[in-house]
Amino acid sequence: MWTPDAGANWTIDNARLRSNSSTTNSSFFITTPSTKALNAQWEFWMNLQFNTSSTNYVDVYLTSDQSNLLSATNSGYFVRIGGTPDEVSLYKMISGTPTLLINGVDGITNSTNNTLRIKVIREGDLWTLERDALGGTNYFLEGSVIDNSFNSNNFFGIRIQQSTADFFNRHFFDTIYAGEIILDTEAPILQQLQVTAINQLTLTFNEKVTAVSAQNTLHYTASNGFGNPASAQLQADEKTVLLTYSQNFINGVTNQLTLSGVSDLFGNSITSFLQSFLFFQPLPIQYKEIIIMEIFADPLPQVGLPNAEFIELFNRGNNPVNLAELKLSDGSSISALAYNILLPGEYRIITATGNVSSFTSFGQTVAASNFPTLNNTGEALTLKTNTGQLVDSVNYNTDWYRDDDKLEGGWTLEMIDPNNICGEENNWSSSENPAGGTPGKINSVNANKPDLTGPRLLSAAIINPSEIVLTFDETLEKSLSVNSFSISPTALITSLSFASISLREIKLKLNESLAERQLYTITISNLFDCAGNAIQENYNHFTFALPEVGEMGDLVINEILFNPYPGSVDFVEIFNVSGKFINLKNWLFANQDGNSIINKKVITTYDLIIAPKTYLVFTSNTKAVIGLYPGSIETNFFQTTLPSMNDDEGSIVLLQESQEGLMLFLTVTNFIIPC
Repeated sequence: MWTPDAGANWTIDNARLRSNSSTTNSSFFITTPSTKALNAQWEFWMNLQFNTSSTNYVDVYLTSDQSNLLSATNSGYFVRIGGTPDEVSLYKMISGTPTLLINGVDGITNSTNNTLRIKVIREGDLWTLERDALGGTNYFLEGSVIDNSFNSNNFFGIRIQQSTADFFNRHFFDTIYAGEIILDTEAPILQQLQVTAINQLTLTFNEKVTAVSAQNTLHYTASNGFGNPASAQLQADEKTVLLTYSQNFINGVTNQLTLSGVSDLFGNSITSFLQSFLFFQPLPIQYKEIIIMEIFADPLPQVGLPNAEFIELFNRGNNPVNLAELKLSDGSSISALAYNILLPGEYRIITATGNVSSFTSFGQTVAASNFPTLNNTGEALTLKTNTGQLVDSVNYNTDWYRDDDKLEGGWTLEMIDPNNICGEENNWSSSENPAGGTPGKINSVNANKPDLTGPRLLSAAIINPSEIVLTFDETLEKSLSVNSFSISPTALITSLSFASISLREIKLKLNESLAERQLYTITISNLFDCAGNAIQENYNHFTFALPEVGEMGDLVINEILFNPYPGSVDFVEIFNVSGKFINLKNWLFANQDGNSIINKKVITTYDLIIAPKTYLVFTSNTKAVIGLYPGSIETNFFQTTLPSMNDDEGSIVLLQESQEGLMLFLTVTNFIIPC
């Protein structure tokens, strides 16, 4: 039964005892009968929502000879929380005169919100005072003292001293205990294990442990061959142990630490406890260290894998990588990967957060927020660090399946050789696993397919009179030098850069515009693919010119074959009668039916320059035509789709379509078999 000095001074607030006095410069109290004085323990929680001072503090009476804690003749023991030094201290009161017994650490209640748990134990004449400044049970010893001034008790109570309205109603109390000493019969608990150095662990227990047991190295055993530490040092708080090993931990590898025999001050020992720990030191992620190894863009119709898209990552490097340092993008969305340590030689399945459970049976699966929707027909995927550094990129398409049935869905694309980082389309194929793919493990098409061939220059396209884009057949080394490129007649290159994330296109900027009707040749040396192969000698140069607009009469259809020999095919030859260099990109062949143009076929979607006084031949099968005409110049033959050319008669039209959609007729040829 609690008895306040005045009923209005106290209340219950959310099941906690709270002060309720609104009197300035006042003292008030509340008490309850208690006889514990010897071999006793007192423990209580409190929250003071103000900064304590000399006129704003709390005295918690552990023992009192009378109920009136304001009496000038009161005697007993009390804990003062606050006062001028903002501390937690133990006092004794003899006929109204206080004497300090344990002087606590200053500044503990120097805050506008102080949550404390305080414990006092009297064992015989020995007093100990402990407190947890966070309100928990991780106690700090304020001190101990021998005193036997009082051996009996009548009351336990709380006395409040407050000055102004700023301190009204801001004293809270809960979980108050006054009784027998609570004996510790439980073994210490490991609260925290930290890897504090490459060969050190710091262990923190929930209570003090003995030096003899804590510093015995045989009480700690680490897995993966580390065994017992070289030393174990108990720290000053008697709760923390520093373990030092003679070997360094392996970066990114999870180990197991087994504890046994560590005892608290009451003789309770840990029988056996297992705790894992990981030493991880992030290192810069290198280009192609983490690669996209498998792509599942089209799950339907299902073959054996879940109906959910995924990509697979593989660590082909020598260092562990935290996947949270990477972002995946398809150009329109960016996906952040969850925390996960990917060790060298390991695979990870990456999928949308909601699909993780569908793939866990196949291997370790990592969630990716905002996982991109993978295009069935292909798209460019990039893997970058959080700082924007490119790690890997794949620009896949349906041709990579190499199987018309599998590209319809249900099968993954798999990389063949993870060490051939430049292979791209030549290094991918559809999975051969009966389930439709191999998420989380080695690919079914895995084979040694090294890149031993240097890159080839495929084209030189003029973007504007002072900019040229060179296209190569494979990914290049990222390091570029202007000195590797020369143009004849001389055109000075002022700068160069990659024109796409594929690293197959290089943009050159010139110091002046190219001249019209001038043939240029670019020659390249000391250029390497990303596997280190030098550019091939026969494919290190390209001839180009600044193209002009083709007009009526510039090009003529010079020869046609519309009724070929059996086994051969039709062809159309055009001749540039002008002095212009003309780009045939997006030009058309078609048929004419009266005043209508029908069966339009695009000649080429890439840059194709026809030089002045030059013949070019277009056919659906260059080898078949060249085989019938041994004297042909093979480099002037180009494979394309021609419109219908009947064996008896017809017409063929060469034209281009303007930006406004108008047909610009360059030449029309009618043909007929003579009678």
